[in-house]
Amino acid sequence: MTHISDEASPVDRVRRSEPARKLRSGHAQADSAADAILERGRPWYFDAPSVLQACARITLLPFSIVIRAAEAAVALAVLGLIGIAYGWYSGLIHDQDVIVFLRPIGQRILAMIQQSGSMP
Repeated sequence: MTHISDEASPVDRVRRSEPARKLRSGHAQADSAADAILERGRPWYFDAPSVLQACARITLLPFSIVIRAAEAAVALAVLGLIGIAYGWYSGLIHDQDVIVFLRPIGQRILAMIQQSGSMP
């Protein structure tokens, strides 16, 4: 008659040990990753360009915001200049006001040209 002991055999003790459990869970994780790749039909590195593009987009977002704000400021300045030109052309802004504003600018430009030696 064979005696069956309640004590676990050495093989069972090794199977129940912590390193063996970690090893089994690691294999399970690897198997699940392989299953995920097989389900998707392509490996993870095929998604690398789109991930890099998303990272670049997030990184460059502040610059994009500054560029759009600068574009809006330039567009508003051009619109304002067109409005002022229309106001002067239609007589809403008097010639004396234009002269008072533009004379210092014209004198400064003329002084720069004279200092460069292009004009006597």
